[in-house]
Amino acid sequence: MDASRVGDNVGSAVCTFKNNILSPPFCFKLESFNTVLQAELFGIYFAVCCALENGHKINIYTDSLSSIQILRSPNTKSDFVIKFKENLSKAGGLIGLSWVKADTGKQGLFSLRSGSVFKILSRYVIGL
Repeated sequence: MDASRVGDNVGSAVCTFKNNILSPPFCFKLESFNTVLQAELFGIYFAVCCALENGHKINIYTDSLSSIQILRSPNTKSDFVIKFKENLSKAGGLIGLSWVKADTGKQGLFSLRSGSVFKILSRYVIGL
């Protein structure tokens, strides 16, 4: 899962794996007034909703430490984040959320900035 802004284009992409095979990504173009942080939160939210809808246990990997900190904060005023936290609570043990440093190159985690998700997102958001 990753998000990006290129000029006025903001979007996020969520990649899933089934049996260690990359499935087609889910790509979302947001409004130009949205921030990258909002796009990051939206991508995570989408993954959580999919897990709830299908009853699947998932692990979400993001390079957005800010998103994780917002979700852990007890002082939230955003209606979207409050709804998001309610869904996380409903999910119970179905959701794992982990921060990974971008461009780590670790085995099993592709580089989030120079790897697949960012390239997919760039093509979708700015039509490369």
